[in-house]
Amino acid sequence: MQRIFISHASKDKEIVQAFMDEILIGALGIKITDIFCTTTDGTKIKSGNDWRNDIKEHLAGSKVTFLIITPNYKESEICLNEMGAAWVLSGKTIPLIVEPLNYESVGLLQEVKQVEKIKDGGSLDRIRDVLQEDLEIPANEIPTDRWSKKKDYFINKVSAHLESNPFKSPFTRDQFESLVKQVDLFSKEAEVLRQTEISMSEKNSKLTNLNEDLKSALGSKESMIIENKYFDRQSMEEFMLLCEKTKKALSKARGIILGMIFVDYSEKKIFLSFDGWDSIIQDALARDVIFESEFSFDVNWDNPTMKHIQSSIRDLEKFISKNDENKEFLTAYESKFEVPLDLSNLDFWEEVLEISVPFK
Repeated sequence: MQRIFISHASKDKEIVQAFMDEILIGALGIKITDIFCTTTDGTKIKSGNDWRNDIKEHLAGSKVTFLIITPNYKESEICLNEMGAAWVLSGKTIPLIVEPLNYESVGLLQEVKQVEKIKDGGSLDRIRDVLQEDLEIPANEIPTDRWSKKKDYFINKVSAHLESNPFKSPFTRDQFESLVKQVDLFSKEAEVLRQTEISMSEKNSKLTNLNEDLKSALGSKESMIIENKYFDRQSMEEFMLLCEKTKKALSKARGIILGMIFVDYSEKKIFLSFDGWDSIIQDALARDVIFESEFSFDVNWDNPTMKHIQSSIRDLEKFISKNDENKEFLTAYESKFEVPLDLSNLDFWEEVLEISVPFK
């Protein structure tokens, strides 16, 4: 029966292999046949054996059991069962924690002083002393120089492995409980906000209905005076100035050219008839306002006049996009106009910009 039992998660095979090769076998001279480890060739369960009985027998027969505890170990039900059995069956149990686990996050039942760190030189020295005593290894079989070199090499090897294969930082119990409290607090705050939103929505609906009733009861002039007092007229004034600027820019274009501008901007599939517009088309071609394409005519946006028109339209478009959720502005707009707030809509051009767009 092997004298050393190593309990570990199979995902941590490389760390365990280094511990065996560099510390147990290399530095302390322990024979591989004295070690039981389920993932290492020459030390694991023989084929055909009942692994549960095998583990139980080796735990009961071992003089020293190492628990290589990592986040993988804590997530393994089998490992946790081995841990519990080790405290009952094994001669001596030594937990070895691996970063990022620490004394606070390891979450074991035993005293912290019983836990060692696998990358700590002092911890490894104490493990050497325990094994030397329990396995009766003569002191002259562990030369100080060899022990120091093997120990340092092992620590560097595990450090490099963890740097390339880092574990996620674990939670301590206090951190977990703190998060639970925060989640509970956020849930309560969210419920308060939801109830407030429902209440505000109901109040807003009542105010909207009240506003409509007041409009019906009062004349349009009186309604406008009241709305001017409460709604965002500053944004409305800026909007009207941009509309006036766009209207002035569009006034430089005539007839079917306005139709071409609208179709090009709105990207709508609208048929334009150029019949009867010969003089305007010829004038626009002569001024480079438009250019002749293979089958039709296209707007020349590089022309200074057309650039000014395009810039004015885009400024108005940016304002609309910026205020598309400004309730006060939208209310003020809807009190003045009855068409969609949309530059690609012909009704907007005709009512708000006061531009008549011909298509034939």
